[in-house]
Amino acid sequence: MSAIQKQNLSLAGEYAVASELCRRGLYAQVTFGNMKRTDLLAYDSKADRELRIEVKSKQGRMWPFVKGIAGSNAFLIFLDFEKKSFKERADFYILSVLDWKRYLNKYVIGRYGREAHINKDNCPIWKGAPAGISVEPNEISKHKEAWEKISR
Repeated sequence: MSAIQKQNLSLAGEYAVASELCRRGLYAQVTFGNMKRTDLLAYDSKADRELRIEVKSKQGRMWPFVKGIAGSNAFLIFLDFEKKSFKERADFYILSVLDWKRYLNKYVIGRYGREAHINKDNCPIWKGAPAGISVEPNEISKHKEAWEKISR
């Protein structure tokens, strides 16, 4: 399989999501910068609403140190390039804020209890460890290609 250069992986994912959103009738704009909390801004003219989208891309086994999303009209989209050639489309997993909170309750609080807590921005905080959680595709498989969440 062909590997995407590490420095290009995030941008490849952001542009892939922007392309998918545009194909689905939304206007999508990639944001730039080192201190951003939103990778894409999108506008759904049919619903007259703006969306904030955080994109996480991987080509290894899991997405490391995912911090999550908060706020209204925010989405977390995971792209999986693992074992994909350049001719193949990545796998997309679309999570709303509510989906992310449910994930955290199951995989963080449900497994680790007092070892971690979830902050106001829906980010897992661990005792003596970096913030965030590693996410595996099988843990979010029910959200694969769930574009209807965005186009409601």
